[in-house]
Amino acid sequence: MSSCFVKENINAVIHVVLPYINGGLFDAFEYYVGIYEHDPKIYLFYIMYPGFNYSYNKISSTILKDIMLDKYNINHSIFHNMIFLKKPAELIRYKFNKVLILDNHTLFFIQPILNVNECYVIIDPFCPSNTDYQKLSLLSNYKCYSELLLYAANGAY
Repeated sequence: MSSCFVKENINAVIHVVLPYINGGLFDAFEYYVGIYEHDPKIYLFYIMYPGFNYSYNKISSTILKDIMLDKYNINHSIFHNMIFLKKPAELIRYKFNKVLILDNHTLFFIQPILNVNECYVIIDPFCPSNTDYQKLSLLSNYKCYSELLLYAANGAY
């Protein structure tokens, strides 16, 4: 990964948790941890979506923390800046300078209420999305990157 995200003073990584465990959940956590090592003022927001059935797969904030502790060699203090919201609308309480979003579904659920100066989005080009990233990238406060090209040439969308 290019170090542009660390240098850009990202103050939050945001992820809407799906009703099952997926790679985006871990991507968000790994970017958060990587940035946290350089800037412990960063936050990780995991947002639950009221329309999803989390109980079917027993997904909760406690289970997610336990999964991260099992998977990674991390200090418990990393969880101090982890915020779990019960619904996307709670995000309206926060004003962000710069955020990072790492999947193809989170923006669909939070964009109308996201109060941000700049938003960096890493897109999986092989995963369908309800968000028009071509149109989004035309907005001055959104910077979209293809996950596929990011490693090869820091591929701005």
